[in-house]
Amino acid sequence: MLRQVFRAAAAAPRAVILLKDIDVMCPVRELGRDAHARIVAQLLSLMDGAKEEASSVMVAATTCKPNHIDMALRRPGRLDREVTLSTPASSLIGLF
Repeated sequence: MLRQVFRAAAAAPRAVILLKDIDVMCPVRELGRDAHARIVAQLLSLMDGAKEEASSVMVAATTCKPNHIDMALRRPGRLDREVTLSTPASSLIGLF
């Protein structure tokens, strides 16, 4: 499935691939979690290939747990920029 998404994005003039809850799909690789390690390895390979093949493909990801993401994803050229959004203060809710 990941390969198909990246292949379709590369064929488009411009594309954004949004990976929702990346911490669930690509947690920190640990011993005994082979399935997650394979997913992380495949995603890293696809992201590196997308960077080389098509400069018009951007990959973005969301998470509530940034420290639970495999560090290889946060290296330059992959998911190397972070935007932190905080929740509104509870005292502001309902004032608008």
